[in-house]
Amino acid sequence: MAGHFQNQRPNACRHASSGAFGSKFVTVCVTGDSNNQIHLEGYQVSGQCQALVRDGILLPTRDAPELGYIRDCSPQQYVPDVYYKVGRAASHTEHFYRLNVAQQGLLINMCTLLLREVMLALEYIDLYFARLRVDASTSR
Repeated sequence: MAGHFQNQRPNACRHASSGAFGSKFVTVCVTGDSNNQIHLEGYQVSGQCQALVRDGILLPTRDAPELGYIRDCSPQQYVPDVYYKVGRAASHTEHFYRLNVAQQGLLINMCTLLLREVMLALEYIDLYFARLRVDASTSR
């Protein structure tokens, strides 16, 4: 779903031939941690993953949203062999995803880091929830 939403909201770029490059859309999961504090996780898929979603090669599954489905090859559309790995960097804010696409013997390693704007957005969201907690505790 992240690739679908990122494709719907392209980032305007005057240097790109198409007028857009990537996306600033970010998926943020809000959960709680072991200290009963709000924990935010931001995710963004790579441009190559966006292209796989746009072309109908990578599809979401109905039963498990964390899994994806690779469409089979057909006479109308060639689908390359797709291999993927999910990795984690040293800190929880430096998530990266690797998607390895093998096409005609060429292995392309795709890797993306979260954008700087994502970090700023997460800080603002964290400040907002901290302010809500303070307001809730002072109103009692």
